[in-house]
Amino acid sequence: MKIKLTQGQFTIVSNKYYEYLIQWKWCAHKRKNGKFYAVRNGYVNGKRKTILMHRVIAELIGLDLSCDIDHIDRDSLNNTCENLRSANKNGTCRNSSIRCDNTSGYKNVTWRKDIGKWQVQITINGKQKHLGFFRNKIEAAKAYNKAAIKYFDKFAAINEGLN
Repeated sequence: MKIKLTQGQFTIVSNKYYEYLIQWKWCAHKRKNGKFYAVRNGYVNGKRKTILMHRVIAELIGLDLSCDIDHIDRDSLNNTCENLRSANKNGTCRNSSIRCDNTSGYKNVTWRKDIGKWQVQITINGKQKHLGFFRNKIEAAKAYNKAAIKYFDKFAAINEGLN
């Protein structure tokens, strides 16, 4: 079901928790990454805090709140139970979208002007791993996809639309 937020945004929640969640006024908060999140102000232990809807739902469904809560489909306004999971920082980074300053249109594919080829890298346990140089950016994106699936399994955010 949809819950209307501010700034012309909506969030989607599971039917089971809709009535519980609409007792508060939720707002759309835009983060530095350009994504909107459903939030409200409230009090926790007597202190005024910003409360994130996806963390409220995560608590209701029994996810581990000592971890980050990851949106599986990378849509930060899809707060259905099936779309949320506990993840460590590595997991949420692996499941991230392409950067806002990306010019190739593909995750982790960058143009190397000095050699005239597309470069692909992947970060594994905080270390950059070079995957190669390619004449074609689609082939470079495919190489990233293959490595992401190998190293990140269910957290792999691959470049869509490639075979």
